[in-house]
Amino acid sequence: MQTLLETGIFIVMTDCRHEKSEIRYLVNASEQRMYRLQCLDCGEVYGKWLPKPRGGDFNPIDNEAAKNRQHNQYENQLKQRKIKQRQRHHDYEEYILSNPQWQTIRKRVLKRCGYICESCLIEQATQVHHLAYDTFFDECAWHLKPVCRNCHQKIHGREFSWIKNAF
Repeated sequence: MQTLLETGIFIVMTDCRHEKSEIRYLVNASEQRMYRLQCLDCGEVYGKWLPKPRGGDFNPIDNEAAKNRQHNQYENQLKQRKIKQRQRHHDYEEYILSNPQWQTIRKRVLKRCGYICESCLIEQATQVHHLAYDTFFDECAWHLKPVCRNCHQKIHGREFSWIKNAF
Protein backbone atom coordinates (compact mmCIF):
# COMPACT_ATOMS: atom_id res chain seq x y z
CA MET A 1 0.00 0.00 0.00
CA GLN A 2 1.37 3.42 -1.00
CA THR A 3 1.48 6.31 1.45
CA LEU A 4 -0.11 9.64 0.64
CA LEU A 5 3.26 11.26 -0.01
CA GLU A 6 4.26 8.48 -2.39
CA THR A 7 1.17 8.78 -4.57
CA GLY A 8 1.30 12.57 -4.74
CA ILE A 9 -2.52 12.84 -4.88
CA PHE A 10 -4.75 12.75 -1.84
CA ILE A 11 -7.78 14.30 -0.24
CA VAL A 12 -7.31 17.01 2.40
CA MET A 13 -9.43 19.85 3.79
CA THR A 14 -7.79 23.25 3.30
CA ASP A 15 -8.51 26.92 3.94
CA CYS A 16 -9.73 27.24 0.35
CA ARG A 17 -12.40 24.61 1.11
CA HIS A 18 -11.37 22.38 -1.75
CA GLU A 19 -10.54 18.80 -1.01
CA LYS A 20 -8.53 17.53 -3.97
CA SER A 21 -4.84 18.44 -3.74
CA GLU A 22 -1.61 17.35 -5.30
CA ILE A 23 2.03 17.64 -4.36
CA ARG A 24 3.68 20.08 -6.75
CA TYR A 25 7.14 21.59 -6.96
CA LEU A 26 8.87 24.80 -7.83
CA VAL A 27 12.52 25.29 -8.61
CA ASN A 28 14.31 27.71 -6.29
CA ALA A 29 17.30 29.97 -7.06
CA SER A 30 19.69 27.07 -6.31
CA GLU A 31 17.83 25.00 -8.91
CA GLN A 32 16.51 22.62 -6.28
CA ARG A 33 12.95 21.38 -6.33
CA MET A 34 10.83 22.41 -3.38
CA TYR A 35 7.51 20.67 -2.75
CA ARG A 36 4.17 21.98 -1.52
CA LEU A 37 0.51 21.16 -1.83
CA GLN A 38 -1.61 22.79 -4.52
CA CYS A 39 -5.38 22.57 -4.68
CA LEU A 40 -6.47 21.12 -8.01
CA ASP A 41 -9.77 22.97 -7.87
CA CYS A 42 -8.66 26.54 -7.18
CA GLY A 43 -4.89 26.51 -7.63
CA GLU A 44 -4.04 27.70 -4.12
CA VAL A 45 -0.58 26.64 -2.96
CA TYR A 46 -0.77 26.10 0.79
CA GLY A 47 0.78 24.50 3.82
CA LYS A 48 4.44 24.16 4.77
CA TRP A 49 7.20 23.06 2.47
CA LEU A 50 7.29 19.27 2.29
CA PRO A 51 10.26 16.93 2.38
CA LYS A 52 11.16 15.43 -0.98
CA PRO A 53 8.54 12.75 -1.67
CA ARG A 54 9.65 9.29 -2.70
CA GLY A 55 8.69 8.03 -6.11
CA GLY A 56 6.09 9.51 -8.35
CA ASP A 57 6.32 12.01 -11.14
CA PHE A 58 5.39 15.46 -9.84
CA ASN A 59 4.21 18.46 -11.80
CA PRO A 60 5.43 22.01 -11.30
CA ILE A 61 3.25 24.44 -9.36
CA ASP A 62 0.63 25.82 -11.73
CA ASN A 63 0.93 29.58 -11.35
CA GLU A 64 -1.88 30.23 -13.84
CA ALA A 65 -4.34 28.41 -11.61
CA ALA A 66 -3.20 30.47 -8.62
CA LYS A 67 -3.51 33.70 -10.66
CA ASN A 68 -6.99 32.69 -11.80
CA ARG A 69 -7.97 31.99 -8.21
CA GLN A 70 -6.69 35.39 -7.07
CA HIS A 71 -8.53 37.09 -9.93
CA ASN A 72 -11.75 35.24 -9.06
CA GLN A 73 -11.38 36.20 -5.39
CA TYR A 74 -10.86 39.83 -6.40
CA GLU A 75 -13.94 39.75 -8.65
CA ASN A 76 -16.02 38.20 -5.86
CA GLN A 77 -14.83 40.85 -3.40
CA LEU A 78 -15.83 43.57 -5.87
CA LYS A 79 -19.26 42.01 -6.31
CA GLN A 80 -19.76 41.79 -2.54
CA ARG A 81 -18.63 45.41 -2.12
CA LYS A 82 -21.09 46.56 -4.80
CA ILE A 83 -23.91 44.61 -3.16
CA LYS A 84 -23.12 46.24 0.19
CA GLN A 85 -22.92 49.68 -1.43
CA ARG A 86 -26.29 49.18 -3.12
CA GLN A 87 -27.84 48.03 0.15
CA ARG A 88 -26.35 50.97 2.04
CA HIS A 89 -27.57 53.36 -0.68
CA HIS A 90 -31.05 51.84 -0.50
CA ASP A 91 -31.10 52.08 3.31
CA TYR A 92 -29.91 55.68 3.18
CA GLU A 93 -32.43 56.63 0.52
CA GLU A 94 -35.21 55.19 2.67
CA TYR A 95 -33.82 57.02 5.70
CA ILE A 96 -33.67 60.48 4.12
CA LEU A 97 -37.13 60.13 2.63
CA SER A 98 -38.93 58.98 5.75
CA ASN A 99 -36.97 59.67 8.94
CA PRO A 100 -38.22 62.71 10.91
CA GLN A 101 -34.85 63.03 12.69
CA TRP A 102 -33.12 63.53 9.32
CA GLN A 103 -35.74 66.05 8.19
CA THR A 104 -35.20 68.06 11.38
CA ILE A 105 -31.41 68.20 11.15
CA ARG A 106 -31.60 68.90 7.40
CA LYS A 107 -33.84 71.93 8.01
CA ARG A 108 -31.52 73.20 10.77
CA VAL A 109 -28.45 72.90 8.52
CA LEU A 110 -30.18 74.76 5.67
CA LYS A 111 -31.37 77.46 8.09
CA ARG A 112 -27.87 77.79 9.61
CA CYS A 113 -26.52 79.22 6.32
CA GLY A 114 -29.55 81.26 5.41
CA TYR A 115 -30.35 78.80 2.63
CA ILE A 116 -27.23 79.85 0.65
CA CYS A 117 -25.03 77.15 -0.93
CA GLU A 118 -21.75 76.91 0.98
CA SER A 119 -19.96 75.72 -2.14
CA CYS A 120 -20.72 78.42 -4.70
CA LEU A 121 -22.10 81.04 -2.25
CA ILE A 122 -24.56 82.12 -4.97
CA GLU A 123 -27.40 79.64 -5.41
CA GLN A 124 -30.09 78.68 -2.94
CA ALA A 125 -29.12 75.64 -0.87
CA THR A 126 -31.69 72.89 -1.33
CA GLN A 127 -29.64 69.83 -0.37
CA VAL A 128 -27.31 68.78 2.44
CA HIS A 129 -23.96 67.14 1.75
CA HIS A 130 -22.21 64.79 4.19
CA LEU A 131 -18.54 65.52 4.81
CA ALA A 132 -18.10 62.19 6.61
CA TYR A 133 -20.01 59.13 5.47
CA ASP A 134 -19.35 57.09 8.58
CA THR A 135 -21.97 59.15 10.44
CA PHE A 136 -24.95 58.11 8.32
CA PHE A 137 -28.05 57.61 10.44
CA ASP A 138 -26.41 59.50 13.33
CA GLU A 139 -25.37 62.78 11.74
CA CYS A 140 -23.76 65.65 13.57
CA ALA A 141 -24.45 69.11 12.18
CA TRP A 142 -20.76 69.90 11.64
CA HIS A 143 -20.54 66.94 9.23
CA LEU A 144 -23.24 68.45 7.04
CA LYS A 145 -22.95 71.29 4.50
CA PRO A 146 -25.86 73.00 2.74
CA VAL A 147 -25.40 73.01 -1.04
CA CYS A 148 -27.36 73.69 -4.20
CA ARG A 149 -28.25 70.84 -6.52
CA ASN A 150 -25.56 71.71 -9.10
CA CYS A 151 -22.76 71.87 -6.52
CA HIS A 152 -23.91 68.62 -4.93
CA GLN A 153 -23.74 66.92 -8.32
CA LYS A 154 -20.25 68.34 -8.89
CA ILE A 155 -19.08 67.13 -5.47
CA HIS A 156 -20.23 63.58 -6.19
CA GLY A 157 -19.59 63.59 -9.92
CA ARG A 158 -23.09 62.35 -10.67
CA GLU A 159 -26.71 63.36 -10.70
CA PHE A 160 -29.10 62.26 -8.01
CA SER A 161 -31.98 61.43 -10.31
CA TRP A 162 -33.77 59.35 -7.68
CA ILE A 163 -34.49 62.29 -5.44
CA LYS A 164 -34.77 66.08 -5.76
CA ASN A 165 -34.43 67.96 -2.50
CA ALA A 166 -34.52 65.38 0.28
CA PHE A 167 -30.82 65.81 1.01
